[in-house]
Amino acid sequence: MLLRPLILDHFWLKLISLVLASLIWLTVKSSLGTSGDESRLTFNNRPIMLMTDGGEQVAMVARPNVANITVRGPAALIEELTEKDIHVYVRLPAGLQGASELPVHAHVPSGTKVAMVAPVVVSVKPIGAP
Repeated sequence: MLLRPLILDHFWLKLISLVLASLIWLTVKSSLGTSGDESRLTFNNRPIMLMTDGGEQVAMVARPNVANITVRGPAALIEELTEKDIHVYVRLPAGLQGASELPVHAHVPSGTKVAMVAPVVVSVKPIGAP
């Protein structure tokens, strides 16, 4: 098979297809927000706070009481993050009296996103309970 007809036959159609494919690829890449300057940072052993709605609650304890949080975002912003900027918490539902498994949440500064939380859930029980 000759290469010349393979390349030159329907040349304009092939060129237009290449341009359209490139535009589609660039559009998808930009919509996913994957930029080359994105960075990740992991904060280990961040204490987990127990948040209530302000009503009366039984004194509770979370096990485990620390979590590891991985944050992603622009490299310039990630470099400025400190442990004080990352808040890890569990929301206690109103009227919770016994032990329960609850999800762990993290609050990070604007412009960054939580990439990973470990553990995902913790066991919450009243202090002094077995």
